[in-house]
Amino acid sequence: MGGTGPATFRLINETRGCELGDRIEVVRSFVGRGRGLMFRRSLEPGAGMVIDPCSSIHAIGMRFPIDVLYMDREQRVVRVD
Repeated sequence: MGGTGPATFRLINETRGCELGDRIEVVRSFVGRGRGLMFRRSLEPGAGMVIDPCSSIHAIGMRFPIDVLYMDREQRVVRVD
């Protein structure tokens, strides 16, 4: 059976042994990366987005605050905004 939305995964902080989210969406297309979260009214608890590749973001049109994690090639968090 086909799904109705994008594939999601769980994101775990291995150092602290805690779950950061259980519905993390990966966005890789040019349009998807450009749109990001702009037209969403909110994110449900456990939801998030990985924008890949991405070296910076903007918050134009955002309707809610977000936490941003920048990760290196080994998937380690190198900066938090």
